[in-house]
Amino acid sequence: PWTVVVRQLLRTSSCMALAHPALHAVGYELPRQWSFFSARHIFTTMLRFAFFLICMVSEPLSAESSTSTNTTTTTATTSTVTSSTATLTSSEYDIPFTWLSCGADYTFGVTTVQTLIVWGQPMSETEKADPPEGQLWIKAFAGYSHSCGITNLGFTLCWGRNLETQCEVPQDYTFEYLELGAEHTCGLTNNDLLICWGAKTLYRQKVPANVARWIDVTTGS
Repeated sequence: PWTVVVRQLLRTSSCMALAHPALHAVGYELPRQWSFFSARHIFTTMLRFAFFLICMVSEPLSAESSTSTNTTTTTATTSTVTSSTATLTSSEYDIPFTWLSCGADYTFGVTTVQTLIVWGQPMSETEKADPPEGQLWIKAFAGYSHSCGITNLGFTLCWGRNLETQCEVPQDYTFEYLELGAEHTCGLTNNDLLICWGAKTLYRQKVPANVARWIDVTTGS
């Protein structure tokens, strides 16, 4: 134990020979009246000085340890918050969709249970964002002023602006994909035909007759 060591050093008169040069080497000058003091007084002073140095060195180490602990705590807290946010997002906002379609100012999403979810803020023809109720959907298409969808029974329905008859779906066809223009609609059937309806101006309904099979279609405004 340290107490035994200190007692032994204090009882040894030869420690004076070691103490005085050590104090002088570090720039610590003994008072003149201490010159005749015993080795015990000199060693006590040296011991106090050593303790002072130990305290000076240990304080930065303690500060470093404290900083490290605080950093670890902060990191753990941040990790917990991030984890909680991820869980909250996953449970309340992540919805599995099988189909998405973006219109001019609104969006359709068909979920894995064939329900149709609508979001956005239609600025005109707001009825385009109100799909028919009581239906299950496979696909839904958001357009400029009207919307269309294909139900789980294979029916094609359109709603919204219909001044140019763009919502009047031709009968006797089974559509698998639709494209919506501002005033007309085009659809690909299950036997690769391309059918268009709605506004007749600018030849928007005139499908080239020399094409036997269509695999895709897009519409302009």
